[in-house]
This record gives sequence, structure tokens and C-alpha cells, in this order.
Amino acid sequence: MPLETVPLKTLPLDPYPAAYRDQGQGPPLIFLHGFLGSSTNWNPIVQPLCSHYRCLAVDLLGFGGSAKPALKYTIWHQIAFLQQFITALDLKDFHLVGHSYGGWTAAAYAIAAAAPAAPTWPPAALPPLGAASPASPRCLTLTCSRRHSRR
Repeated sequence: MPLETVPLKTLPLDPYPAAYRDQGQGPPLIFLHGFLGSSTNWNPIVQPLCSHYRCLAVDLLGFGGSAKPALKYTIWHQIAFLQQFITALDLKDFHLVGHSYGGWTAAAYAIAAAAPAAPTWPPAALPPLGAASPASPRCLTLTCSRRHSRR
């Protein structure tokens, strides 16, 4: 069944609901689309995989059918949103698959999840609307990791 015909589900996360498509059975794969994309972008990939995996294509915060709050969307908002999504579905073992912005989100999530304190929603250092985000240790870790990965 093409992914765009799979009903869009809504998970009532607090404070922003998440929209996603859930197809197949087996070990979970979580698909994160690129900037200005949506869960339906994964259709060509999900079709051959859904016979062996549970494919969860998420609409990231601010995209597709997910909530679109008036925020400056930082990668940390997406990580916290993703963490809450994973927790709400009680996913213990899963694989993240990301394209472009979704790949950045997946990589940043993996780095943050490896840290002693997993990301939470809402982020503790969430600035007021329209304010610049202060540098955080997680942000600096990602920056350092990216710089060293280019060598």
C-alpha cells in the first residue's frame, strides 16, 4: 500500500501533537524527512521494507501534519519532539533513517541519547519566542563532532 494512502495518525504529545504513518510489522524503523518534506517522501523506501519492518514515517515538528507552533525550529526542538514520540510509542530498539534535515536530526539524536541525560520536552533552556538560543553543551558537542568528522 503506498504510504500516502496509509492513514496519518496523530500522537497527542505535550505540548505539540505528532503526525506519523505506521505500516508493517517487525523491528521498528523511524523515518525522518528532509527540510520542507513530510512522511510521504518515504514512500519509495517504505514499500519494499514494510513486509519485514514496522515503518514509522514521522512528520517532524513544523512539517506535514504535525503541529506548527510559532517557534524558531532548532535541531534541539526536533530531538526533544522525536524523544517524546519514541517514548510515547514505547519503542526500545529501533533504527533511525534520515534524509537531509532528518539525517541531521537522527545524528544529533544519537549523540544526545549517548549523553548521560537524554533530551526532554520542552527543552530546559528553551528561549522565549523570537530570542536567540544560547549555546548549550549539546550544541557544542555536535559542533565539535562535526568538525572532527571532516578530518
